[in-house]
Order: sequence, then C-alpha cells, then structure tokens
Amino acid sequence: MARKKAPPKFDDTVVAAGIDPSLVGFSICYMDANCNIIKFNPVYQDTGDRVDRLIYLATQVEMSIQRMDPDMVFLEGYAFAKGHQAHQLGEIGGQVRRLLRENRCLFQVVPPKTLKKYVTGKGNAKKEVMLHHTYKSWGVGDDVLVDNNQVDSYGLARMAMHTIFLEWKETKERCQIIDRLRAANAQES
Repeated sequence: MARKKAPPKFDDTVVAAGIDPSLVGFSICYMDANCNIIKFNPVYQDTGDRVDRLIYLATQVEMSIQRMDPDMVFLEGYAFAKGHQAHQLGEIGGQVRRLLRENRCLFQVVPPKTLKKYVTGKGNAKKEVMLHHTYKSWGVGDDVLVDNNQVDSYGLARMAMHTIFLEWKETKERCQIIDRLRAANAQES
C-alpha cells in the first residue's frame, strides 16, 4: 500500500512530539509539519533499581527535548487499569511533566482511551489494532514502528501536529477529539 499524502507544507521548522512514558518501553516520536518522522527516541533501560531507572529516563528525556525543542508535545496519560504499576508510572509521569514545564514545552496530557479513539475510532482498541489503523490511516507500519510504544508515540505526535494545524483534512471524529482536548486544556488554563 502506498503512503498517504502528507498534509500541505506549512512551516518546516515546526516540530511536534508524542511521548509514551513507561519504565521499560519509553518512546518519544518527533515529526515535522509534513508528518515525516524526524526521530524516534526509544529510551530503554531494564537494569538497575527503580531510582536509577528514573534518573536515567529523566536525563534522557531532558536531553532529547532540549535537542529537538518541540513546539507541542502530547503525553500519554496514566492507564488506571494497571493498578500494580500505578505508583511507578506516577513517578515517571511526574518527572516528564516537570521536565516539560521546566523546559517551557507546551504540552497536553492525552488519556490512553482518547489516543486509541483518535487512531482507531474505538477507545478500547488492542495494541495490534492500533498498528493496523496507523498503517491504514497514514501509511506508517511495522517497517517503521517496531513496537507498541512507538505506535503510541507516533499517534500522539500526529495528534499534537493536528492541534497545531487545525485546518488539516482529517476525519470528522478526529477533529472532534482534538476540539475536545483543546477545550479541556483551555478550561485548565
């Protein structure tokens, strides 16, 4: 299948990022205004204790966002169903939010169900379905996205870029999701 045509070129200097935070499968996707992937920054460290891992992840995230300087970041929110990891995910999620704020990054937290609904049309989609719809919608498949974390960070980066360029030609449902996120963000500000 051929790749879908990218949105029109607006400003080549615009960079959006999507962050899928995890203690062992952390992924950051950076994309340009034409939705070309500039860089994937997978951050894996499976060794050491939890504090060492948090320090390592925080350092890698900070270096990455300082180097890439994204205009908008979409960060996947907490999956509350994963109760056994809630505290650990809270630790890394708090670190990432702190680093984004300290580095003056504009960011939006996206609930996992909202990400799934944006990509697949259903808020309870399985990981494999996310990859299928990412390929079907945007022509990016498992030749580029090597794991589920990259699929999620790619979807989040697409959402961030859609927020920057609201005039994109996207499905009505995707536009409504972005509108709801923008409205929720405006109420929090």
